[in-house]
Amino acid sequence: MTTEEARNNRKELIGFVRAKTGDKSIKVVYEYKTPHPLYKKEIRRKTTVHVHDEENVSSVGDKIKIIVTR
Repeated sequence: MTTEEARNNRKELIGFVRAKTGDKSIKVVYEYKTPHPLYKKEIRRKTTVHVHDEENVSSVGDKIKIIVTR
């Protein structure tokens, strides 16, 4: 596998900007559903991640795509 193929095979997540935490940094929250271990009803879970915003163009409420790097 070449490096170009490896770069294109990264995990992508869709989330919403929750807060601007500083210069070129934002907090993004993404939701996913997981079944309850006993009752099997789907539960909505949220995870907040810190994301680098190089152009500093995102604002609170924007829907963005996150690409995992490491």
